Amino acid sequence: MILLLDRISMCQMSAVGATAPATGGMLTAAVEAASSDGGSVSFGAAEGIALQMVTDEGWGADRFHGRLEPLWEKESNWNPYAENPSSSAYGAPQSLPGSKMATHGDDWRTDPATRIAWGIDYVKGRCGDPCGAWAHSQANNWY
Repeated sequence: MILLLDRISMCQMSAVGATAPATGGMLTAAVEAASSDGGSVSFGAAEGIALQMVTDEGWGADRFHGRLEPLWEKESNWNPYAENPSSSAYGAPQSLPGSKMATHGDDWRTDPATRIAWGIDYVKGRCGDPCGAWAHSQANNWY
């Protein structure tokens, strides 16, 4: 119950401009190093890539930690190579079908950063931000 209230208050705070400080520097270097080896990205590195993309979007780290991180944990356990054999959903964001991610690059099958970028844009376009995606997921068990 307390965790849910913390997540609600984070979105309400973000709506009025109160956000956690943006990350950068060392995280940026780690993301670049993790994604420079042709797509061999660990689960933790995938989360780092997503955190950087969320803060680059201007949403703040609180929306990552409080919304996107638990959402994609629920969807794929943050496995950047997750594939749902019954639905064909693919990647950490669980694109359905996975081939939708080709809009963000021909390397969508091999580069987790491409899949994560697609997922961030999907959240933005369909739900507005990670708060909207989390709320939709909680109400409908999908986003």
